Amino acid sequence: MTAPFRLSLPALLTLSAMSTWASAADPALVLDEVEVRAAKPVEGSTAHDAAALAALRPATSDAASLLRGLPGVTLFSAGGVSSLPIMQGMADDRLRTKVDGMDLLSSCPNHMNSPLSYLDASNVASAKVYAGASPVSLGGDSIGGAIVVQSASAQFAKPGQDMLATGEVGAFYRSNGHAKGANAKVTLAGENLSVTYTGSSAQSDNYTAGGDFKDFSTDSGRTGHDLPADEVGSTAYKARNQSLLVAMKGSGHLLEAALAYQDIPYELYPNQRMDMLGNTAHSLNLHYLGQLGWGSLDARAYRHHVDHYMDFGADKKFTYGALPGLVAPGMPMYTEGTTDGISVKADINLNPRDLLRLGMDWQKYRLDDWWPPSPDCGVGVCIGGMAPLTFWNINGGERDRGGLFGEWEASWNAQWLTQLGLRFERVKTDTGPVIGYYTSTTPLVGTLPPMMQNGYETSSVGTRADFNNMNRKRRDDNLDVTLLARHTPDADRSFEYGLAQKTRSPNLYERYAWSRHVMALEMINFVGDGNGYLGNPDLKPEVARTLSVAANWQAPDRSWELRIAPYYSRVKDYIDAVQWNRTTNAPAAPTQTGTFVVMKYVNQDARLYGLDLSGRVGLGRNVLGEWDLEGLVNYTRGKNLDTGDGLYNVMPLNATLVLRQRLAGWDNRLELVAATGKDEVSESRNEMHTDGYALVNLRTSYTWKHIRLDFGVENLFDRNYDLPLGGAYLGQGATMSFNRETVPAGGVIAPNGGSQSLWGTPVPGMGRSIYLGVKVAF
Repeated sequence: MTAPFRLSLPALLTLSAMSTWASAADPALVLDEVEVRAAKPVEGSTAHDAAALAALRPATSDAASLLRGLPGVTLFSAGGVSSLPIMQGMADDRLRTKVDGMDLLSSCPNHMNSPLSYLDASNVASAKVYAGASPVSLGGDSIGGAIVVQSASAQFAKPGQDMLATGEVGAFYRSNGHAKGANAKVTLAGENLSVTYTGSSAQSDNYTAGGDFKDFSTDSGRTGHDLPADEVGSTAYKARNQSLLVAMKGSGHLLEAALAYQDIPYELYPNQRMDMLGNTAHSLNLHYLGQLGWGSLDARAYRHHVDHYMDFGADKKFTYGALPGLVAPGMPMYTEGTTDGISVKADINLNPRDLLRLGMDWQKYRLDDWWPPSPDCGVGVCIGGMAPLTFWNINGGERDRGGLFGEWEASWNAQWLTQLGLRFERVKTDTGPVIGYYTSTTPLVGTLPPMMQNGYETSSVGTRADFNNMNRKRRDDNLDVTLLARHTPDADRSFEYGLAQKTRSPNLYERYAWSRHVMALEMINFVGDGNGYLGNPDLKPEVARTLSVAANWQAPDRSWELRIAPYYSRVKDYIDAVQWNRTTNAPAAPTQTGTFVVMKYVNQDARLYGLDLSGRVGLGRNVLGEWDLEGLVNYTRGKNLDTGDGLYNVMPLNATLVLRQRLAGWDNRLELVAATGKDEVSESRNEMHTDGYALVNLRTSYTWKHIRLDFGVENLFDRNYDLPLGGAYLGQGATMSFNRETVPAGGVIAPNGGSQSLWGTPVPGMGRSIYLGVKVAF
């Protein structure tokens, strides 16, 4: 296991040096801002403005959900603070996600601790989305777009001001789930040195749908604990975040050191068989930005350490299924991950026309994933199959990335700007020998059931011994190339063109999840579909070739704007999955329908294409204030070219329409959010169809000089609908019984018992929720 996080002596010396440098800086040389030549608009990013972010924050505790309403972006629902963005049909590791400049990875076999979950929504200052072909300088090891999320920048006192003391406090309440929370931010700063503390907390009970969605028992499997037919089990959460930012500027240089701590005592998951009952993370993020005679230099070094724990939450219960007497108190699973990273980027002004951007990235990731025995057979008779040994899912996993990149950006004239980028990365992965709960030579007290005896001795490549004896080291040499151009014929029109090749190497679970035991397979699932997944050490990197175009028109007075952005991606060696016979270790024949199945990750070719349409039009001004209408339409299709099957979790045609009215301190929004039925699905995964829906949201706010009040109603008419990207409902009962519904005492399967572990129920969306938020600045 990796060493726990410590605030090292170098970090302490860095903070001390910052203080010394700040106190010694010559005020005459201090810049109000560290100015660098920014990346050109050819990058084609989209982002919410400050007003849109402010309107969304009181309604969510999930940082990723602040991206909703941006072109090409939808959300895969997971835990209450951990949804995963999907951009133009690609999600999770296929996207490059940066949080305050750090490349973070999920350290969980269910990807419960997604990168954006480490930043509270109240602390998000900006969130940019780079859809389609994105610059190589934003990062590698991804085939989709990029998401760059930043917390607030350091504040400094103005020249001549003795001390800046500022901050804010906020709180919110949401009726559905009785969610509540608070946040605070305090800054003390001089002209050269700034110290900022931020803290937040959020918690919620289970939410309710817009109506009854269960046609099965409401029993959770725990005595006296029933869930009403409209309550979405396993959607409760509690999260706490704290951070400290120390920054110093002087003579055109900025140096920052950020410490962050997160504690999530519980975050339950309605589309996973287990829940997160502990996630503790520490990070240290050092950043330098400077203006030099030849250009600018941006450097960063960081460490991020996670301790993660899964077991059954309050709405779930463990049972071995139809085996009488085989009951365990729980099913503890632990994960420990550490990410160390360094990035350096230099912008070199060659001449007034040409900018050369050079850089490097290095990342070291270590992962341990182990499951202690349950029950512990060391003190008596072993009556369960998850004993007597500790199961090692990933033992000493290693994933190291090193990359070099260069970009040439040229402003040919007032109309044309181009950017050519090249990135080379080497990704190396490895893992240690593994072991199951039981081996063929393990001495046991009592009798182990036959179904348990063999499963832990089989692996993705044959036997467990075959896996341990094989060469598990893998090395991928990946090449990314981008050609971007922006044409601006006049002030009212612009056209962006992108052509890119992007490459992503498999993650550790995709390559090294080894056991063919059904229980272990159920634990490997990033997508919430209820299936079990088997790793594949022979997976190749995915290579996507993408063509994207964005056409922008706007009125001279900006009274209307229109953006049309089509895209097309062809992916070689796309990491999809096929139904697998775990007994013969071969593709399943025939395949199964209408049930949860075992899948194995395989390389196949795929195609994705679509269109993002967005716009805004001013409706004028009257005695009621200023009126605007904003609209967004997203269309995506994905197909597996080897099988003809649809790709998993592709959002159907969807649209958002917002009527906005502003008057003095009032800012009001009426939203219509709609989606068509989900008919294009992944048949091999038995992905469920969902019906279309239309929701109405109402948001209003009033701002005084130092106070902001927010009030809103989401799903105003309490519509009962299924989430197209919500996955399979596994929120209650004996969820580990795979395709069994419940097993009461005696081991007889009850056809309509309390465990919703049968296939066929999508996760429903939240019903009506009234929210109130307040923020006071000082």
